Amino acid sequence: MSGFGNQLIQQDKKKPISILTTRVNSIIESIDQLKITMDDLIQNQFVMNSKIEKISDKIFNKPEFLTVGDIALKEGVSQRTVRRRLKDNVIPYHKDKGDKAYRIPSKDYYQSISQNGKSIWFQNHT
Repeated sequence: MSGFGNQLIQQDKKKPISILTTRVNSIIESIDQLKITMDDLIQNQFVMNSKIEKISDKIFNKPEFLTVGDIALKEGVSQRTVRRRLKDNVIPYHKDKGDKAYRIPSKDYYQSISQNGKSIWFQNHT
């Protein structure tokens, strides 16, 4: 066989590999785009859930503020743990002079809810 014939055979062998590489790269790009889209959808879902909680609070006349006991019950922690987080300024609160009770804004609580459904205020709690 001539040199030209060998070149054609080698080019024919490279074509399928080149086509396969192009297709694999295209699939990888599609997967990357899907991952970005899914991440955006998940983030939007959590934003919407927070808004739905706020609307639900208004509809069902839930309080603007939560108590230490409310937070403890919702998070499955003790009231003592909640008070420690309050004193460490992890949890925002209102407490007027002379008040004995902490008032935790429900808006802040619902915004602190992470993807796993728990408040970020208690992520390191064991």
